[in-house]
Amino acid sequence: THLTYHLLREAGLNVGMAGNVGTSFSRKVLENKYDYCVLELSNFQLEGMYTCKLDIACLLNITPDHLDRYHGQMAPYLQAKFRILQNMTNQEHFIYNRADPNIQAYLQQQTMLPCQHPVSVQEHNAEVDDRLSLLTASNFRLRGPHNWFNALVAIKVAQLIGVEATKIQAGLTTFAGVPHRIEWVTEVGGIPVYNDSKATNVEATCAALRSFAQPIIWIAGGKDKGNDYTILQPLVKTRVKAMICLGKDNAKISQAFRQVVAPIYETTQVEEAVAIALALAQPGDVVLFSPACASFDLFKNFEERGECFKQAVLHARSAQKINS
Repeated sequence: THLTYHLLREAGLNVGMAGNVGTSFSRKVLENKYDYCVLELSNFQLEGMYTCKLDIACLLNITPDHLDRYHGQMAPYLQAKFRILQNMTNQEHFIYNRADPNIQAYLQQQTMLPCQHPVSVQEHNAEVDDRLSLLTASNFRLRGPHNWFNALVAIKVAQLIGVEATKIQAGLTTFAGVPHRIEWVTEVGGIPVYNDSKATNVEATCAALRSFAQPIIWIAGGKDKGNDYTILQPLVKTRVKAMICLGKDNAKISQAFRQVVAPIYETTQVEEAVAIALALAQPGDVVLFSPACASFDLFKNFEERGECFKQAVLHARSAQKINS
């Protein structure tokens, strides 16, 4: 969402951003006259959407999340997500992740769909290679293969709107990332620390863990939403050397990983979680805060959780400087 908005804004378009990013769409259009608006739509918002018709819809992935709302069932969650396509015709555009099995299975059941644009970083064809040619390690600084996929989607949106290739490349170069999403905080004693508080589900944390080649001291936990942690276990076994669980009730998440990582610590205080992580970290390690859970047990939202984490890290760095 943020990258698409950034590319269009940097290209000189009159564009706004709203939805599940802090500002309601209705307020945006009431107070401003935009030519384009980039919306992030949650399943909760899509459930209440009936007459809205989008010009371009994007579905990047669908993995189990908020299943506590759907009595543990995936089908109604899928239906909520695909409400993004309602009212669209073959005159509009649908960009989606070709490699996502949930998206593919659902699409096979549909008859009337907008003009489709499947995206995959694994595929090589003229269209994909054209977008990849705009995207290089020198002009795009975000970590992880998932961010390259996100960039391909944002590039496709910009191309459909008619943004020139040179302007797309310029926008990719100046995009610095999103707060609380694999966000570099600082180094403490030579140990890099990353804040990924926006990872409120298992799949987001999978992407974060895949983004680092170094051994990881992992801080996780929070409000469980019916999460299935089994898909994380192989990654944790090979990439995580210690785990700190931060939440009011750590029983489920700590039990899920006891067979794949040791040691595991538990706490309800973010300052203590940071202190434990930094004490365990050795040169060559990274500290990653990627909760895989919602924030509502201890914090108002993931933003507050991320800010509290960053403040705790910066305080630890200051204390270390004073002591040294």
